[in-house]
Amino acid sequence: MNLGKARPVGVTYRSGHSDGRARIARGNAARHGDVRAACGIETASLVLSLIFAITFIASFAKPVYAGQDSDGIPDTADNCVQIANPDQRDSDDDGIGNACDPDLNNDGIVDARDRSLLYGAFYGTSPVNDLNGDGYVNFGDLGILYSLYNRSPGPTGIRPQITLLSPADGLITDQPDLTITGSLNIRAALTINSAPLGLNPDRSFSATTTLQPGPNAYQLTATSVTGATTQQGLSITYEPATVTINATLISIGPVVNGQVSVTGQAGSVPAGAQVTITNFDTGATITVTASADGSFSATIAAQDSQALGITATDTGNGASDAISKPVGNILGLSVTSPLNGDTLNSDLVSVSGTFNGRPNVGISVNGVTACIVGTNYYANNVPLTAGQGAIAVTGTIADGVTVAESIQVTSTAEAAIKAEVAPACGIAPLDVSFVVTDTAGGGIQTIAIDFDNNGSVDYSSTDGAAPITHIYAAEGVYAASVVVTDAAGTQHTSTHAIVAGSVQNMDAMLRSIYNGMRERLRIGAIDGAVNALNDDVRQKYRRVFEDLAPSLSTVVDQLGTIVDGAIFPEFAQYTIVQDHDGVQRAYFLEFLRGDDGVWRISGM
Repeated sequence: MNLGKARPVGVTYRSGHSDGRARIARGNAARHGDVRAACGIETASLVLSLIFAITFIASFAKPVYAGQDSDGIPDTADNCVQIANPDQRDSDDDGIGNACDPDLNNDGIVDARDRSLLYGAFYGTSPVNDLNGDGYVNFGDLGILYSLYNRSPGPTGIRPQITLLSPADGLITDQPDLTITGSLNIRAALTINSAPLGLNPDRSFSATTTLQPGPNAYQLTATSVTGATTQQGLSITYEPATVTINATLISIGPVVNGQVSVTGQAGSVPAGAQVTITNFDTGATITVTASADGSFSATIAAQDSQALGITATDTGNGASDAISKPVGNILGLSVTSPLNGDTLNSDLVSVSGTFNGRPNVGISVNGVTACIVGTNYYANNVPLTAGQGAIAVTGTIADGVTVAESIQVTSTAEAAIKAEVAPACGIAPLDVSFVVTDTAGGGIQTIAIDFDNNGSVDYSSTDGAAPITHIYAAEGVYAASVVVTDAAGTQHTSTHAIVAGSVQNMDAMLRSIYNGMRERLRIGAIDGAVNALNDDVRQKYRRVFEDLAPSLSTVVDQLGTIVDGAIFPEFAQYTIVQDHDGVQRAYFLEFLRGDDGVWRISGM
């Protein structure tokens, strides 16, 4: 059948038809002199037919695929595994040697289209079409083409290899723009994270990308014309250059017609920085450019008790951590006990006070986390420095706003007897342990405790090491009075606040965190919404919310609805139910109480 296909070359020429095959034959006559003039047309046709027949039949006379080719090239490095080609010529640079690559259009199959391309190059010196390496395109090359007709080129042992020149895998950089460079060993289709990337004539490549803060993963994939694939991973971490904001030099003005002014003094941000101000509750945002001295001013829509986030980005795209500023008196902290100027005969004191009742507030007093109920806070065994010193109260809300209040007191002595309660707050019924320590080492005669400070001693003992516990069955705030008489007969009295809270109130507060986050997402206030999340997951979910930004208002309800849960002193776990095409699926929603006393979502 193949021999029959070869013969029309001569027949066409003899018949005088002016198609492609006729031109090939005439080109042959022109190359070797005017054969027709010397021998006549029939003689020339016979010569060409004999040349072709001998060459073509010879190509079939030997078994092309008779095991490995024994050309001295290992199979894994041989671009024609089953045809001996020690020169490894690969003119089109696709990993398949010319000796077995008559697929001239590189479509994966040797067919009539490739035959036409070869005819068009006949008697020329095109390296790609010169399959047998004799310097010319002729019937020897046509024989190779027909030996693989209707088959794939090759086979080849060459696979694409990716060589990355820069950057180094695992690089940590503070520059946002990154150029990835490298090369391939053969011509192949190359993608980076599924996006096509063209090769230079020397098979080198270069791609510029913009990094996102944190880890950035890239997958390079090279696919040869035979379908062989190689992948190369690359991981780059972008840590933007640190930009600092001096929060003490930034002030928020009063609300006037629903607007507040935000003013940064000289040195508040880097010179020429882009300053972005966001209202966490409304999602409103504005960006201004700082002056050469680092000062700036802006106006943004806001109301009392809302919170603003402020970030700065310098000319090198380094970004600051966000600072938070309150609009108006957001917490209204006060200290009610002890009083400013009091003199205390101990270096430990119980402190109590009030705030304006905003939900999910954390309050610490000289580093001691306070218990909160309603609009009141209580902190036991707050340490004091000898002499005059401060009692510093810091209130924190989830938006990162901190408010401070302090008073001055004087401590005149160290506590010879130390009484502690743990836990000082929780959900009723609350099992509380009392521990008394003789810090002076003088000895203890008796311990008397009035668990609810109603004037009646509920516990007494002469054994200072005996375990002491009491269950506060009903919710409420209790003042436990502990009186310890030391070996010298001196009494040491201390009062400790114990808050036995309501599970209903705690449940309502935790649900409000989740629902508040959803409401902020619903209006597109992503910066405020992510403040409900723990630091460990905040950036992860920020990226998800930003990707969903165009449709957040409609998809926010797909986050799920809280159905039930369990609350522990520092941890809570709820079940949320999501509807997936009519199928109800349950997931965990988890909360953690941070060191600042604020509860935040740690997983969902």
